[in-house]
Amino acid sequence: MTGAAVIFPSAINTLRPFTANRLRLYAIGWAILGLTFLTLHMHRATITGFTGHTVAFGDDFINVWSAARLALTGQVATIYDFARFVYFESASLGGPLRLYYYSYPPVTVLLTLPFGELPYLPALALWFAGGLAVFVATIATAWPWRRRWSDILLYAIALPAVLINALAGQTGTWTAAAFAGGLMALERAPIAGGLLLGLLVVKPQMALLVPVALLAGRQWIALLACATTAVALIALSLLLFGTDAWLAFLQRIPLLRAWDLEDGTGIWHFYASVFVAVRHLPASLPVAYAVQGFASIAALLLVVTGWLSSAPTGVKHAILVLGAVFVTPYIQAYDLVVLSLVPLWLLGCEPAEIDRQRMLWAAVPLTLAPIASPILALLVGVNLAPWLLLPMLWIVARAAMSSAFDPGQRQIVAVEAD
Repeated sequence: MTGAAVIFPSAINTLRPFTANRLRLYAIGWAILGLTFLTLHMHRATITGFTGHTVAFGDDFINVWSAARLALTGQVATIYDFARFVYFESASLGGPLRLYYYSYPPVTVLLTLPFGELPYLPALALWFAGGLAVFVATIATAWPWRRRWSDILLYAIALPAVLINALAGQTGTWTAAAFAGGLMALERAPIAGGLLLGLLVVKPQMALLVPVALLAGRQWIALLACATTAVALIALSLLLFGTDAWLAFLQRIPLLRAWDLEDGTGIWHFYASVFVAVRHLPASLPVAYAVQGFASIAALLLVVTGWLSSAPTGVKHAILVLGAVFVTPYIQAYDLVVLSLVPLWLLGCEPAEIDRQRMLWAAVPLTLAPIASPILALLVGVNLAPWLLLPMLWIVARAAMSSAFDPGQRQIVAVEAD
């Protein structure tokens, strides 16, 4: 039961007050431990890294800030030039850096321009605080019980994925807010929901199944809003930065794929994809791509089936964000922040729709995967992230399938529609 400490500070309120209070204490202990580790890591990172070079305080955020800073000063070409980009970063931080590089499309530069207006440390503080604020608001929207803000905040900061995201200075809380927030807005405000989902153009690998789900769910207004948002942002980035930035980004994709994905030296343990898990068994590239292809097709079919079915809304949301992880080879531990919404969505379903007891146990590996998988990968040389997510995927897949193929359920839905 200890593993559930970082999952639900009040999830067991429906069972026993004693258990809920105990889980709150566990979550508080983990949050203190995690924040202490984050502080120590950042302190050490400002001195020297393992290679003897300075590691940026805030890690990958130095890339976000530097790209925005360069764009604001008319130096967009520097962003996709490895040598000039790292030179700019080193000069900005006042010391030599390990090789940092920008792997996002120009549209991401566009959406992060405000951070480049600030000096680095205030920008980093705003990045962390803003990301946490929108994530807490997203958690509050999904909260299946009476809102108790102390529990909501505790849930948000006690999640291992949030710690990993902060350690990496990454986009996880922001993308989770856009992804989950967009899904939850679909029913009441489809235009707003589509707009939020369209923001995932900054990380298109996470949005591969979004149009598929919206089509299967007949969310026409949201689909149009999503597509319009994505196209408008891309067009605006072309207008501001020109075609050269996009061409430079596209030309770098094969090189980044070879470095980060197929080789993965130094970073493979942070990945959460089927491809990387198979590749580092080890297995050959063709085998890894073949297994990833099978996983991608399976995820696609599950999302289509789930969104065509009469499954509860929470199940549909859960199967889409889980499918988003399995459909792409390029997904890392900090991207799993969005999966923290899955247990909340499922607890909002009726007991007859979801086996809550099994779901709570499946939530333990789901929640621990972002921190447990990288550690285990370094210790035993095997990436277990996809395996840790499978129990929850199995539960939501069963719920979706039972709704899709249960004639009685379809009849009930038809009567309600009439």
